[in-house]
Amino acid sequence: MDIRYLDALPSLGKIYAKAGTEALKKRPKKVAQGSLPTYGVGVRYVTISRETVNAVNRHVGAPTRDSVPSIVLFGTAFPLLIEFMRQPEFPLPMLGMIHLTNTVEHRRSIVPGEKLTFEVRPVSLEAHHAGVTCEIETRVLDDGADVVWKGTGVFLAKGVSLDGAQKPARPEREVPELPQMNAQWSFGPGEGRTWAGILGDYNPIHLSNLSAKLLGMKTAIVHGADLAARALAAVEPADATACGGYEWHIEFGAPVPIPSRISFSQTAGKKADSASQNPGHDAAGRIDFTGFSTRKKPRVHFTGYVRPLSS
Repeated sequence: MDIRYLDALPSLGKIYAKAGTEALKKRPKKVAQGSLPTYGVGVRYVTISRETVNAVNRHVGAPTRDSVPSIVLFGTAFPLLIEFMRQPEFPLPMLGMIHLTNTVEHRRSIVPGEKLTFEVRPVSLEAHHAGVTCEIETRVLDDGADVVWKGTGVFLAKGVSLDGAQKPARPEREVPELPQMNAQWSFGPGEGRTWAGILGDYNPIHLSNLSAKLLGMKTAIVHGADLAARALAAVEPADATACGGYEWHIEFGAPVPIPSRISFSQTAGKKADSASQNPGHDAAGRIDFTGFSTRKKPRVHFTGYVRPLSS
């Protein structure tokens, strides 16, 4: 696939500001054409600083280590992913896009200062009961052009229909069975701004109640990457190379309002069945995790797992 390389990683703050201005001038898309761009976007010679790694580890309470946490690679790539969604050929509105899932193969340890290439590639468009989903792949390559990290994200554009596709039926909602709590996480009023200051995601829905309400939210919500970072800090291997690499998956549910407190659970993984995210893989070395709350009514905020790539 053709990759169009930029000179540097774009600024998310500038992207959101420009997109907000453009949104005031254009009517929102209600029907999406059934194709994604035929090219991807990339940036070469990216390095991740020790200061960024340490800041993320401090924020989520993880111990200091020599390698780059997996979520830092996701966060570094995220501006490039959003820039891809701003391409003229991209058929969905970038503002308001909801991150549903992320699945990552972290193939080896990456150290701060290592020269990396980031690439974002289109995968697919699908009709969804609430709109249209797009699947986008992100690759991180080392200076030998080996893929050392690969992530696939699924994003939802609500209220949009896919041209020529029938909308699937809405699945029945089930009352969640909540696991045993292992820990509690508290999110103060400045949570979104703190995370934005570390990895640069200044999406207004995370920064304050006022800015979130301007985009149709009831209140500011915690970054999904912040939630994933905390979960991974509890369960991901400290050395991806030593364990032969690992895969992690997260599916987001109810947003976490700011401020709030939620519960976290981690358990030894169960054998996967045909309906799971990784059919055919057994539970050897797998850890399942859940973020949930019970205030007013049970809510699942996210579920996921970490497992060795060799399993």
